[in-house]
Amino acid sequence: MTPASRPRVVFVPAALLAQLNARVRQGLVLQQQGRFEEAGTLYQDILQIHPEHVDALHLSGVVAFQTGRAAEAIAPISRAIALQPGDASFHFNLGLAQAQLGQHQAALASHEQAIALKPDFVDAHIHCGQALRALGQHQAALASYDRALALRPQDAETHFRRAAVLRDLQQPESAVAAYDRAVSIQPDYPDAHFNRGNLLRELKRPEEAVASYDLAIAQKPDYAKACLNRGVALYELNRLEDALASYDQAIRYNASYADAFVNRGICLYELRRLDEAVASYDQALALQPDYPEALLNKSLTLLLQGKLLQGWDLYESRWRLPASETYRPTFAQPCWSGREPVEGKTVLLFGEQGFGDFVQFSRYATLLAARGATVVLQVPPSLASVLKDLAGVSRIVVKGEPLPPFDLYCPLLSLPKAFGTDLGGIPSAPRYLQADPRKVAHWRAELDRRTGDKTRLRIGLVWSGNPTQGNDRNRSMALSALVPHLPVNHQYVSLQKDARPADRLTLERHSHILHLGDELKDFSDTAALCELMDLVLTVDTSVAHLSGALGRPTWVMVAFVPDWRWLLERQDSPWYPSIKLYRQPARDHWASVFSRLWVDLKQLQA
Repeated sequence: MTPASRPRVVFVPAALLAQLNARVRQGLVLQQQGRFEEAGTLYQDILQIHPEHVDALHLSGVVAFQTGRAAEAIAPISRAIALQPGDASFHFNLGLAQAQLGQHQAALASHEQAIALKPDFVDAHIHCGQALRALGQHQAALASYDRALALRPQDAETHFRRAAVLRDLQQPESAVAAYDRAVSIQPDYPDAHFNRGNLLRELKRPEEAVASYDLAIAQKPDYAKACLNRGVALYELNRLEDALASYDQAIRYNASYADAFVNRGICLYELRRLDEAVASYDQALALQPDYPEALLNKSLTLLLQGKLLQGWDLYESRWRLPASETYRPTFAQPCWSGREPVEGKTVLLFGEQGFGDFVQFSRYATLLAARGATVVLQVPPSLASVLKDLAGVSRIVVKGEPLPPFDLYCPLLSLPKAFGTDLGGIPSAPRYLQADPRKVAHWRAELDRRTGDKTRLRIGLVWSGNPTQGNDRNRSMALSALVPHLPVNHQYVSLQKDARPADRLTLERHSHILHLGDELKDFSDTAALCELMDLVLTVDTSVAHLSGALGRPTWVMVAFVPDWRWLLERQDSPWYPSIKLYRQPARDHWASVFSRLWVDLKQLQA
């Protein structure tokens, strides 16, 4: 080994070293006081004199990541480790800098080395957990937090972090218990109360969630996110005025909180203060012009008000919602906007939402064919036989089957915009669907066999829809609420394919209601039964659309704030001439609807 290749030994006289060490201690005091720039300058001065002063190297790196310059921290701390590899705190702080840079695997290795040197290094166990969580190793992260808590059981922040990992592991009840432990140790922990409230909402325990948000806000009055989420929980409890006040509180603390304006608009919509709802959505859009939820909600409000042309335009914003990824078209062919000529072209139409939407907007296929298009309609299997004879449709393709060649496509719910449909121009016909005659004959024989008495009117019943639908709590009802208001002089037939457990018990107690349930295989069975009914009485579900499209007399019970397609105030529907609407006069006020139904049902004659 030549002299030039040997390590350079730096000799610092003892007196000078003592002075430098004293200056390091002075820098550490400055650092602890938050005077990072002064401390950093002092460490650099020391390193100018003694480039390998271990503590100055280490602490200069710590100052760097404390001031957001993590990349500058790596080299000095790594050099300190090379000079003094047995100091656990050096490895720990290197891990903190690496984590700040997003180098979680390296951070984990550094924290594990700190623990190897000092097994009871609680903060290193905690930050191992942080790195493991960032790496998606949630079970290992939980174990790291548990080791930290074995050493320091009263650490509220570690219980808080542990709760987050339990949530990642889809263990919400255990996560709530961990937040409970955190706030029992540190009651004034607003973030723990906030996160606990979020979990309780997910667990469908909104009242408890409100209590948690209240504690968070009491401890941190300007906690705008807690005010927002408290409003959501209150909305779920149907306490709309309270929810509105909570959103207003969020906006007072954060005037640029677009989410709060959107949620505020939803509350105002539910309270039927529609102009105010539109104004709230406009405020959200002024803050965030490309906010798809604000655009979509504004469109639904305009449609409900009968401002169809404005509503259709904004309704196209639905494609920008994350949820639309599951049904967003990815065809190479262009989407038909209504402006392109379609004569001699093949146009693919497809649905993207519920069965009721499919039935309602399939009518536009006839208009498209009238312009000279060859129309291909892609349908879900359960609707194939109902729609197979729809006028204007050249070919039905069941979803999942290969598509034929086509030139243009258009989602069914974009057709009203493409055709420029306004309130006076809704394409309406007495009927545009036909039930399968063979199914009609089959069910006629079955009804005659099962009911015997052919002199009574047959009334089809639907009292609830899909429980996962966003507005189901307002549109559906329990069968037990409806039954007392059905005059016994009629024969009732349940067109409800899936009855909820409580409704099944009601059906067992009321044998005069014929329930066919699982015998209804698809919509062709439902359509045949609708044809055989003298009247279909339903809440707002796909059966209302099917019965209306078949031209059958249909009475629809709708909520105080109905789905947009039923508009406001009127008792008829411009979409379906055979439909009569029974509207709630106030929120949740079915009693008035039932009273009017009783009178009208009594007046029906066989």
